[in-house]
Amino acid sequence: MKEVCTKAWKLKARFTMQIHGERIFPFKFENEEDMSNVVEMGSFHVASQLCIIRPWKLFLEDEVREMKTIPIWVILKQFPLELWDNEGFSMVCSAIGVPLFTNKLTEERRRTSYVRVCVEVDVNYKYPKEINVVLDRSREIKIACEYNWRPPQCSHCKVFRHNEVKCFHKPAKQGKKVTTCVEKDQNEVEKGQNQTEMETMEKTVGGIMGDREENIRKDNLNGARCGRG
Repeated sequence: MKEVCTKAWKLKARFTMQIHGERIFPFKFENEEDMSNVVEMGSFHVASQLCIIRPWKLFLEDEVREMKTIPIWVILKQFPLELWDNEGFSMVCSAIGVPLFTNKLTEERRRTSYVRVCVEVDVNYKYPKEINVVLDRSREIKIACEYNWRPPQCSHCKVFRHNEVKCFHKPAKQGKKVTTCVEKDQNEVEKGQNQTEMETMEKTVGGIMGDREENIRKDNLNGARCGRG
């Protein structure tokens, strides 16, 4: 794990990594800029497993265990300059989730074409393309939103980690049972038709045989009468 991170991050100074349980790997950086760059890079994959990067805080273990919230980077285009501060970022991004921090270019205002903010969202977030902001209680503006990455989320389990396609807890669809019943009914119909045809054939054969027996009986009677005469 540490070797993969070292190659992916390419940091200036060293860092240490610990193992906390089965899913948490705390990192400690000697260089603060390295830490900021790693956080700004966001989540990545290690051996096809999602690795979520987030600043350490209290009770983080419970959040990791439940995985009902996750930090994502949101790009806000044509952000109003009058809101270009921490208070403005917090006010606008609260419509998305819980604002965490901005990247260095946004913080230092070295690029004003858009704002990049890390926001913690829950599993019910719908990723809208724009959000409405009301300024001075009368002026309403729309801010376009873009997302570099959308984590997999399951609406059935209400957690991240997997989507509905790979959900093992979602009940199976009932379509196959209906098909089986239809096939069974069709077989019963065919069976009934065959039985009806056999009964018809038996009645027809029986009728023919009966007529033949009746003719033989009449012939015998006529023969008997002729013999007596």
